[in-house]
Amino acid sequence: MLLGDAAPQRIDVAIIGGGPAGLSTALALTRVLSPNVSMTVFEGRCPGEAGSGIDLSENGLLALQAISPRLLQRFYETGDFQNSWSHYDGASGQLVQALGLPQTGAQRRAAGLLPPLKMRWWAITRLLEQELPPAGVVALHYGCRLLDCAELAEEEGAADAGGSGVPPEAADEGASGCVGAAIAGGGGGGSSGGEASASERYRYRLTFEIRSSSPQAGDGGSSSGSGSGNTGGGSSTRLTVLAKWLIGADGGFSRVRRLVGDGRAPVFTGYFSWWGRVSGAELAAAAAAAGGAADVDSLWPAPLRGPPRSPMVRNAVYLPAADRISTTKAVVALLVRMRSPSQLGQGQGQEVTAAGAAAGAVAGAVAGAAAASAGGGGAEAGCSSLRDDGGEDEVVAWYLEAQTAHLEAAGLDASPEGPHVRHTAPDGGHAVALARCLAVSTHLPPDVRAALAATPPARVLERALHMHPPEQLELSSWTNGCGMVLVGDAVHSAGRPDGQGGSLAFEDAAELAAAVRRHGLGQQAFDSFAASRLPRVKGIRGDNAPPFAVRRALMDATAFEPLWGPADLPRPEELLGEELGRMRVCAGGEEVPHREAGQEVAERQGGCGGQQQHAEAGVVTVVARVGMEPGLEAAAKLDPEAVRAWSRRCCWEVAERRTAGHILQAAVIGPVGKQG
Repeated sequence: MLLGDAAPQRIDVAIIGGGPAGLSTALALTRVLSPNVSMTVFEGRCPGEAGSGIDLSENGLLALQAISPRLLQRFYETGDFQNSWSHYDGASGQLVQALGLPQTGAQRRAAGLLPPLKMRWWAITRLLEQELPPAGVVALHYGCRLLDCAELAEEEGAADAGGSGVPPEAADEGASGCVGAAIAGGGGGGSSGGEASASERYRYRLTFEIRSSSPQAGDGGSSSGSGSGNTGGGSSTRLTVLAKWLIGADGGFSRVRRLVGDGRAPVFTGYFSWWGRVSGAELAAAAAAAGGAADVDSLWPAPLRGPPRSPMVRNAVYLPAADRISTTKAVVALLVRMRSPSQLGQGQGQEVTAAGAAAGAVAGAVAGAAAASAGGGGAEAGCSSLRDDGGEDEVVAWYLEAQTAHLEAAGLDASPEGPHVRHTAPDGGHAVALARCLAVSTHLPPDVRAALAATPPARVLERALHMHPPEQLELSSWTNGCGMVLVGDAVHSAGRPDGQGGSLAFEDAAELAAAVRRHGLGQQAFDSFAASRLPRVKGIRGDNAPPFAVRRALMDATAFEPLWGPADLPRPEELLGEELGRMRVCAGGEEVPHREAGQEVAERQGGCGGQQQHAEAGVVTVVARVGMEPGLEAAAKLDPEAVRAWSRRCCWEVAERRTAGHILQAAVIGPVGKQG
């Protein structure tokens, strides 16, 4: 597909939003749709490092595992790990206590859970991009800002599909009464171009602004203009797309939802947030400019000092000693020392296009700008040249949160529209955002304020936090009944970061693909998906106060239908080993683990009477089943729990190797002395 052509481009599935929700949905759908079904992801940002960190919970990790066990292992090879949050007094800087996670690593492993994982937002998107199949199956277009989305009249859609002349009454009726038919067999047989029948008509006309720009000398970031037409000195063109099916993954301020969904926009929570990141080199430069010390370790905020390049993150939450992060009304500051690994490279051959991408806009991005583009605040990143972290191995990723009253006390504009308006300015409003952040954080310890002040303004983003109230979630929140469905923050944004935004987005991707496999690509699948998601998401999103009993129970009681393909699985003998390892042999009245996999069945013949023979019969059955079909297709026939057990073991092996076993240690709980 060539962007900017005058003639409308025709595709089967259009996904609006190339963040974690959109990319994981595209990847999950490739597991259940025929390669003949054309699918394109449109993303407003440009490739590059963007966003802050995301804590992935058990439910999100299992959803990823259902999409691809090998992809989940790549997440563990790339991400970071933690076993506690460190609470510091916001004024004195004294450590109050280390707040251990609900379960230690050892307890999680014993319970059959996955290791906890923290991922950089940009790393998640890059890994998902790499996992997508080649462009002939899925195309990924950067720098495409959705301007308009309109539902086509039935006659117009049929004519654009090729003018078959089939009368409307001859077309299949979807579950909602809208004309349209599911592509049979899990989506197979769909055709791109203008050859679809009236029952596979085009339902939506999408208009995009394709933004491009050239690298600007000394430019530290991008314009985050939304609707201003500013592209950092570049140009823009228009693209029209006709789509049969539409998936909105475009964040809390979803334009898809506002234009063709229920029209609901998120509501202001009364909170503002600032996101940023600063590298070690930038901390050193700021210290040198102020005549500071040359001791590299002393440049980091005190709680983050220590040996470099550790996958066990060091963190600090600053708030009053008597407060809790989940209920505090004070200003909250969170700092995390995280690795900033080298770019993971481009994808596995999928089409990644944007005029700005050709100009080399693959380096850094405004912290959180892509998250705003895909997740709220109304801001969208342009395609100007973006500065990375200077090759640094590690950065301080920070987050600050304040209420309207805190801004008013500091003499600042507290209108929720302010951040959006400023982001439309030629400079993106980032310098103003940093100044406002510093104005509401004058009480923080000097080392913390120094890190905030040293952050390049181009990597600071301010957002007025909005959310979709759980009580407003309805079936119509997910789908309009006419071939459109929403996923991720577009349908259930939470406002304040709570770790479930990314995890629920991955759940959406896995569940939507499973529904499409059961019902075919069409409205029936969208309705089934919405019906299954409504009670679960309302339960998780509605439980917003400690001890999170409802939320925790729903997160832990998680299971997803496997979407695995042959490339996602190991060799058959590996899975056979997992299945053998789970079998038990009764010896002396006690249940003991089966012997190591790989030993010959003949070695285990005879022996301990009937119980032993019964176990051997089970083993022979497994071996015979594996022998029925060669290769990976046979491996997929094994018990899915064997695949999950193999995946879980591999993830723990990665986590233990990368943390030198520290992932299994418990956090030290309780107050300690003043931090240096």
